[in-house]
Amino acid sequence: MLTIFEKMFRLSSVAKVALVLVFVMSCFVMATDKLVVAVSFAPYAYLIDAIGGKDVEVVTLLPPGTDPYNYKPNPAELLEFSRADVYFTDGSGVDRAWLPRFKELKKNMDVVDISEGVSWVAGEKQEPDPFVWTSPKSFSCFASNVRLALSKYRPEKTESFTFNLTMLLNRLNRLNDELIRAVVRLPKEYRTIVVTRPQYRYFSRDYSVTQVPVNVAGNEPTPDELKNIIETGRKTNVSMLIVPPDFSQKAKDAISKELGVKVLALDILEYNFINNLMAIVAVYSDIAAERLKKAQADPTKKHIYKK
Repeated sequence: MLTIFEKMFRLSSVAKVALVLVFVMSCFVMATDKLVVAVSFAPYAYLIDAIGGKDVEVVTLLPPGTDPYNYKPNPAELLEFSRADVYFTDGSGVDRAWLPRFKELKKNMDVVDISEGVSWVAGEKQEPDPFVWTSPKSFSCFASNVRLALSKYRPEKTESFTFNLTMLLNRLNRLNDELIRAVVRLPKEYRTIVVTRPQYRYFSRDYSVTQVPVNVAGNEPTPDELKNIIETGRKTNVSMLIVPPDFSQKAKDAISKELGVKVLALDILEYNFINNLMAIVAVYSDIAAERLKKAQADPTKKHIYKK
């Protein structure tokens, strides 16, 4: 009886080439058989990458630095979306304005809401604020929902997804603990952050921090806007100022000099949102260490530090 290899040698040259092509193409399909998931914001892509691993590919619709409330997809972004098997919506409603344009390209695409169990905070126009990842405590709920959704489409990978979820939740829990420790070391009157965009509502709610927004129309504040930032900072005992990445360096230097505080330039749509939160932890830790040093140097003064 001829083996499969002996049979191959008896085939014509054309048949041999065709057989090899079929084999190569089948291997390629197997190697790229990933679930392609579309999401609105990069922090959700972080969750899906962490949980899905090599079995999932993520398409992120909104580029960094985008204003989600005024977003208009370009042709390249629309085409990228058409590759997705499923769209995971965050349930906040922020995608209501532009999602129909994406769905016109792929009318049969599944849309899965991954927001079950989320405790929303009111944002613009009293609708749910979408920036839940500013609090790892609140964002953990999305992570668990992502695992459930991925398992629905790749049930054979459930065990792997569950393991990856456990690792991710451990990471988020540690970050939550670090934020609590960093904030609690300061009295409440020294926990105020001034922001040029009010995007830290979940962080404010979950960690007893006061967010004070100041009105800045662009990335280069006018003299009046700069004066308002500085006056607001002085009135509130501001601990740090958070601005977008393209905020004027000259303005940041002026604010830091006048208020003596750290000015953090953070992109709210940063893929690795954990890095943003760790930057906040570092600032609070530095403030606490500095105030402890002053309290130890002069114990007669009122202590503004908690162990």
